[in-house]
Amino acid sequence: MSEALRVAIGEQLQVIEVELRRLEAWEQNPPAPDRLASDVPFCHDTLEFTQWLQWIFLPRFRAVLE
Repeated sequence: MSEALRVAIGEQLQVIEVELRRLEAWEQNPPAPDRLASDVPFCHDTLEFTQWLQWIFLPRFRAVLE
């Protein structure tokens, strides 16, 4: 992955975080571990979409970028 692409993706991840904060959907405390361990796509049976973004999507993509 090129550095330019890595930077561009990182910027978009930051845009998502900023928007979640603007919408007051950013949470200070993570959900219980069992809620994060769902086998259902996007954890839609245990998390709200905004929770999935904050606690699963953003950390995983940031880890990939590192």
